[in-house]
Amino acid sequence: PREGAITLIHARTGRLLAFAEVGSGVLTSARQPAASVFKLVTTTALLEQRVVSPKTEVCTAGGTHRIERRHLEPPRAGRVICSPFGLALGHSRNATYAQLATAHLSRDELADTARRFGFNQALPFDAKVPLGTLSIPYGDLDFARTAAGFSGSTLSPLGAAQLAFTVAAGGRRMRVRIVA
Repeated sequence: PREGAITLIHARTGRLLAFAEVGSGVLTSARQPAASVFKLVTTTALLEQRVVSPKTEVCTAGGTHRIERRHLEPPRAGRVICSPFGLALGHSRNATYAQLATAHLSRDELADTARRFGFNQALPFDAKVPLGTLSIPYGDLDFARTAAGFSGSTLSPLGAAQLAFTVAAGGRRMRVRIVA
């Protein structure tokens, strides 16, 4: 590979066990798309709004590689898959996120959740590193694409590790440390 990075954080302490990069500045820049990792933010926003639970059944058709206008509502035809929302993240059900976000979240609610995770801010870290960037559009289709992780967000490798650590820490945004 021409560039890439890896991070490994101890889930209980936040101690950075390994961080390495190929290329220059990969670990400390937020230039890669957040992609499906952004679904952690959208999942949090949906659960906090109490509009869905892990048991809420959602039916979708398609949406594996892109979000189209038809994914914003429950399908009327096609190869329909119905499953609990609790499975959507692990199976990367993009259409589930598109449908639920446009029906139940406002732009401000998603932005607030992302801000609390640390988007558009520096990481609480030993060096100046951004977690990631987020720009949320106003149109419903573009909003759905952002909520599903297709566009509008970037993450640094250390930011992705911080996001996962925040989830592992029960939602508390704690400092990642190079040394104990």
